[in-house]
Amino acid sequence: MRVVVGPMKKPAEAGFFVAWRALRAVVISSG
Repeated sequence: MRVVVGPMKKPAEAGFFVAWRALRAVVISSG
């Protein structure tokens, strides 16, 4: 997983949140 370092103060949590949203989107679209 690529972590984008920017204005985010918690890149780890932000990356996890984005990954979770993407995963849910894929599951919903494929399901």
